[in-house]
Amino acid sequence: MDFSNKKKILVGRPYGGTAILLKCNLSTYAELVFITDRVVVIKIYNYIIINVYLPYKSLTSREKIDNILSELSGIISMHPGYHLIFGGDLNCNIHDKSPTALYLQSFMTNYELICHDYNLTSRNVCTYNHATLGHHSYVNFIMTTKYLKKFISNYDIVDTEVNLFDHTPVLLTLKAGEVF
Repeated sequence: MDFSNKKKILVGRPYGGTAILLKCNLSTYAELVFITDRVVVIKIYNYIIINVYLPYKSLTSREKIDNILSELSGIISMHPGYHLIFGGDLNCNIHDKSPTALYLQSFMTNYELICHDYNLTSRNVCTYNHATLGHHSYVNFIMTTKYLKKFISNYDIVDTEVNLFDHTPVLLTLKAGEVF
């Protein structure tokens, strides 16, 4: 996005981008570790929080995904002992057997990441919906290190009328006061 914005004014449907929003009282404890058009990494207390936007399946996507995950591996290795929260638009269902999903499953295994969607309270497990084309899929996830499992109080797909985007937010709630 940054490169495109420098070249010309964008019109129509934009693409990509990541962000991490924090409550004001937490922002003073947060440190930006890494940022690109597809990745945001922050450090807060003893946590590394990563938000990614992985490319859609194409001939070059495997190389891009490999580069992103390699960069993240380097960042994670520079922060031993930190707990990891990893999520975003992965552009695949991590429970599938597609090549991208298998690659992400390997990354998850390497860093002992688990997805907490086994207790989903949403009836419709869909995080991307393009109503006009009739496309829908489950591509947005949040994962944490296994240690944090006991602190998860909620994992849900939040579908509200105020969301005007084609992606539905995924919510992960940690028990207050016990994690930080």
